[in-house]
Amino acid sequence: MNTRLITIAAALAAPMLCPITAHAEAGASDSGFHAGISLGWQRAQNRNVPLAPDVTASSKRSSVTVRGYLGYDLPVGDAVVVGGELGIASGGRDIETRVGNDRFTTNPGISFDLAGRIGVKPASGLMLFAKAGWAAQRVRTTRVIDDLTINGRRTEHGFLYGAGAQVRLTDGVSLRAEFDRVSFSDRYRRNRALAGIDFAF
Repeated sequence: MNTRLITIAAALAAPMLCPITAHAEAGASDSGFHAGISLGWQRAQNRNVPLAPDVTASSKRSSVTVRGYLGYDLPVGDAVVVGGELGIASGGRDIETRVGNDRFTTNPGISFDLAGRIGVKPASGLMLFAKAGWAAQRVRTTRVIDDLTINGRRTEHGFLYGAGAQVRLTDGVSLRAEFDRVSFSDRYRRNRALAGIDFAF
């Protein structure tokens, strides 16, 4: 029992101790549908925003996020699982980039992601995996230069990649932790670390 608790704690701590891997898989079997919800931290960044003449600036902002997802997994042999997953997540806090009186603000909205993943099972009840796919996020922007204010709305798209771990608690219920990154464009990107619960059915 103590060994199991240590394994679970390590899986949950992984994204904070090593923010380059952390995500998870579980269920009564390694085949079929699963769904879950995760709570976590994200950091979004405006990069190289042109503001004053010949001046660019960058800024970051951290916030809490919630993600729900639905996926399907299929075993390949005894130690490998492949699958896909669709997720939806909340946005975040405004990111303001300022040079003097000029400023550019990004307000992130709801995001969607669709990714494939491949997992390996180094021990009973434990899965480590990597994922890659596509993400989209609605954003509102405000640019203020001198006395001119320009508002805009757009959908950012980008390549998503990440990794993680999942530890089975009971048949059909697991704890899951993950980290992923998206570079939506040259001027906007997001890092995210999540932990939550997964249900297989």
